[in-house]
This record gives sequence, structure tokens and C-alpha cells, in this order.
Amino acid sequence: ILVPSLSVKRRRGEKPAAAKRMEPYYETAARLALVWTQLVLLACGQSYCPDLCYCYQNLDPDSYTYTVDCSYKERTSIPRFIPASTTHLDLSNNNIGRIGKSDLAGLSSLVFLQLHGNLISEIEPGSFSDLTSLQALFIYNNRIRELKAGALVGLGSLYELDAHNIHLESFADGVFNPLTTVAYMLSLLPMPLPPWMCTYPLPSPQ
Repeated sequence: ILVPSLSVKRRRGEKPAAAKRMEPYYETAARLALVWTQLVLLACGQSYCPDLCYCYQNLDPDSYTYTVDCSYKERTSIPRFIPASTTHLDLSNNNIGRIGKSDLAGLSSLVFLQLHGNLISEIEPGSFSDLTSLQALFIYNNRIRELKAGALVGLGSLYELDAHNIHLESFADGVFNPLTTVAYMLSLLPMPLPPWMCTYPLPSPQ
């Protein structure tokens, strides 16, 4: 008596059904391994480059820099795991909509920050509180219509600020008080400036 076989031949190159069912687990395991690697590198003080970014460093002890370039990547948020040793951070020309309080946390070595050319409409108070070494901030061409109290806290070392064309309409009393060291400002901010600031307003369109 001939019994029909119940086995089904797979096409060449086709994965077994069991392997297909395991694919989501493999993907999850790979992501967990990546996160674990990032945490280990951070704990050991090693620099990790965020996804879709370019990182390079100058190891000269007299002029050490660590640059993280995440510009022109269509990002909608600031990447996680930015190395604490970062001195230059370029997040310009993306689709970032807001700066959260934890987005730039721990970047006390940062001296140069580029946020221009995004869709930023909100800066959460305290977002810059760890940027105690920041000397230059470029945040022009955004949509920051309001600055809440504490939005600029931490920028006590800032020397150069470019904030033109951010569509600012209102700001809390004293929000600019932390900017005591700014010497060069290019802006259209509707605010009185201290006499020591060198201001370069944009020319009116013809």
C-alpha cells in the first residue's frame, strides 16, 4: 500500500518555517546586543558613534577634539548615546522638532553646537544645563516662538550665538540672564542687549 508523503519540498533558498518564526527574536536579540555594547563602551569611557553619524577625533593633547556629525540625516530627534567626550556636535539640517531636558545631558565637554536648519519649536527648560563649556551655539532657522524660564540655563560660558530667523514671539522674564559672556550675537531677537555685546543684525529684505 502506498502512503502519500506529507512532507513538502522547500524551494531552493527558502527558509524553513521554524527559522522564519525565529526571525523577530533574532532581530530583538541583535538590538539588545547593540544596546549592551553601547552601555559597556560608555561605562568603560570609550567613545561610541551614534547611528547615522560620522565621528572623528583629534588626539593631539594640546588641541583634543571629538566631533560627532549628524547633519543632513532627516532625523526627527537628537540621537541617544552621544559620547560624553564630544567637543563638537553638528545636528544641523534635520527635522528635529524639540530639545528635551535629557537630550544633551552629560555633554559638559561640548564647546561647539550646531542646531540650525531644523524644525525646533520647543526648548524644554534645563535642556542646556550640562553644557557648561559651550562657547558657540548656532540655532538659527528654526521655529522657536517661545522661550520659557530656564530654557538657556547652563550657557554661562557661551561666547558666540547665532539665533536669527527663529520666529521668536515671546520669552519669559530673565530668560537671557545666563548669557553673561556672549560677545558676538547674530539675531533678530526682540530684546535689549547688554552694551558689551557686539550685535550683527541681518539686513532687511529689499
